[in-house]
This record gives sequence, structure tokens and C-alpha cells, in this order.
Amino acid sequence: MLTDIQWNIKEKLGEKNLPASFIKYFADKITGSNVPSIWIDRMTLTCFVIVILASIYVNVFIPKKKKPN
Repeated sequence: MLTDIQWNIKEKLGEKNLPASFIKYFADKITGSNVPSIWIDRMTLTCFVIVILASIYVNVFIPKKKKPN
């Protein structure tokens, strides 16, 4: 929803050919080039999987310290 509002504002301000993904838009802005969408999608998926696995590891496999009474 927020991205749709941002896209509408950007279009009204004259930006054209906006990508479907904010991450791609931001990567293009940072690099100053047209980063292929497939790269952005794969990097996003890879980061998402790494974060999920790290979360599972920390929350399931690392024992929690017990609070002293």
C-alpha cells in the first residue's frame, strides 16, 4: 500500500518507467545503473532465507540463559 502511494507521488513528480519493486528502484538509484531485476529478486530471496535460518538457529538451537531467582 505504501509503495503504491509512493509510486503515485513519484509519477506525479515526473518519474517515468518505475520498476515493480522498491528494492530494484533503490538499487538502481544507489548504483546509478539499471540492475537486472532477476539479480535483485535472487539477492532478496537469498537474504530472506539467510535471515530465516539465522532466526531459527538463534531461537531454537541456542539455549536460553535462565534468570536467577
